Amino acid sequence: MMIRCVAFVLGLLMVTMSSAFAQATDQLRMARVYEQAGDYRNAARIYLDVYESGTRTSTVFDGIARTLTALEQFTALYPIAEAEFARQPSASVAQVAALAAARSGNLTNAHRWWDEASTLISARAISERDKSILMAQLAADQESVRLYDRAIGSYLTARTLSGDATEYALPLADLYGAVGKVSEAVREILRGYEQQGRLVVAIGRLAALLAKGASADEMATVLESAGSTPEMLEVQAWFYGEIGNWEQAYARTEQLDRLRNAQGRDLLQFANRAKAAQAPQAYDAALRALESIIDGGGPLALSATYSYTRTLDQRMIETDSLSAETAQMMIERYRSIATDNPRHPIAADALLRCAELVDDVLHNTDEARHILTQLTNRWNGTEAAAQGRLRLADLYIAAGRPDAARDVLRPLRDVSAAAPATMRDYADAAALQLADLELFAGAIDHAMQLYTELSAQPTSVAANDALERLGLLMLRIDDSVSVQQMIRALAARQARRIDSAISIYSATATTTSSKDVADLCWVSAATLSARAADDQSAARLIEPVIARIPESLVGDRALALIAEIYERRGQTDDAISALTTLLVQYPLSILAPTARDQIRRLRAE
Repeated sequence: MMIRCVAFVLGLLMVTMSSAFAQATDQLRMARVYEQAGDYRNAARIYLDVYESGTRTSTVFDGIARTLTALEQFTALYPIAEAEFARQPSASVAQVAALAAARSGNLTNAHRWWDEASTLISARAISERDKSILMAQLAADQESVRLYDRAIGSYLTARTLSGDATEYALPLADLYGAVGKVSEAVREILRGYEQQGRLVVAIGRLAALLAKGASADEMATVLESAGSTPEMLEVQAWFYGEIGNWEQAYARTEQLDRLRNAQGRDLLQFANRAKAAQAPQAYDAALRALESIIDGGGPLALSATYSYTRTLDQRMIETDSLSAETAQMMIERYRSIATDNPRHPIAADALLRCAELVDDVLHNTDEARHILTQLTNRWNGTEAAAQGRLRLADLYIAAGRPDAARDVLRPLRDVSAAAPATMRDYADAAALQLADLELFAGAIDHAMQLYTELSAQPTSVAANDALERLGLLMLRIDDSVSVQQMIRALAARQARRIDSAISIYSATATTTSSKDVADLCWVSAATLSARAADDQSAARLIEPVIARIPESLVGDRALALIAEIYERRGQTDDAISALTTLLVQYPLSILAPTARDQIRRLRAE
């Protein structure tokens, strides 16, 4: 009888346990569904119900830890982690308790639990590599709560366990930078470069240190001590250029080019970078590098010769010293390059720049047309010839020869649809000029058709100008007289009669009854004045439009122009203020992205 009773009780107990287990399994399945859907609150509630009902397994605890962490309920998580550790001590549970304590503001307990976790990791019967990975996980948790010094210690322990002196270099570099240990940060960046071989990563980290105000001298000391391998020379050359020490940057690049037997390739890249810096010392370094290539007489000597001349040219423009005499000297250099290398594509670039100087500085339009005709005949199909055709057409228009301009533009407009994107841009510019010629000739309907076709190409650089022309022509409905005057002004501008164009725009702005037409005229007149280096007149002409912001349809253009004028005057704060107003009042303007970039640049300067 007794045996039957015991059997019955055991059977009942097994049924009850089986039922409870099945219920817990169903609950856990539901909790996982909620968790995967991102509903951490309901998932946590179910995990906690299962835990409190007595099913205290690692799976349940892990679910609680994940969901409460996602909900940032660390105060609730901490006692559960303590209880779980008492039930089943492990490094992972101690790690959860440490992070929960730290997030709850109890750093004393957090350090105690991290010590416990470290001890348990060291005692585990696993490989040193696995121990290293677990210690790195502790370090990442410590870094997440900004205990940087503790995280550094954990990463260093993890590195010792791994046996690799470059392991965890990049996170250590970030941590050393965060605590102001510049030398250690640079050393770790170089270790990371040694490990990964990724120059762009090393440069990015060094640039971040500089941006945070790290001592350039301290960084240079570490970089110099790193040796003179090609890899280190490349980093050093970049660094010295970044801090504006172009003499040292050139010295490292010259050494690098020699070690690699690069025959001037590294020097040519350096010259291009230095030239882009647009600083006197940088130009000097670029010219020295190019002279070295030219003297070597290698395969890059011709490219270096052209680049040398272009760099001199650019330097003189930047320093506002491009006199007629200097321009003539540069013209002769470009002529010589083109004459000595008649079959090399570099001759096309030399002829184009020669024509630009003759036109812009010497104002000899007949000679400029002659050079551009040579360029387009000899090098048709090149980008230089495409630019040459556009300028040659301008010169013919200025000379009152629209038919000759059309003959020059049509071959460029009709380039293949499969041509490179840059050539398509030049083709669109030619199409815009041809449409303008139709407009000036009075063929308004035909011009509108051409503008419409061009504006239908959203990727076209000239599409915006075409849309602007269409908008102007639509205004004829309300004020045909003013629109006719604006077409006259546009024709004068195309013919290089800038003073006449400004006068027509100004007169139209004062006589029209349309505020929108007036604003467009004021902006056009002010833009021409600014391009003619008359900022004082430009600022005066733009005032009526500035006063109508945000009602003015062209207020964004007015603000962009006044910002340029302020910047040239050295009024940086006023320029930033104008650009900020543009972003606030005209957030959808096509000029908004450029305005953001200008603000960032001005603030950095």
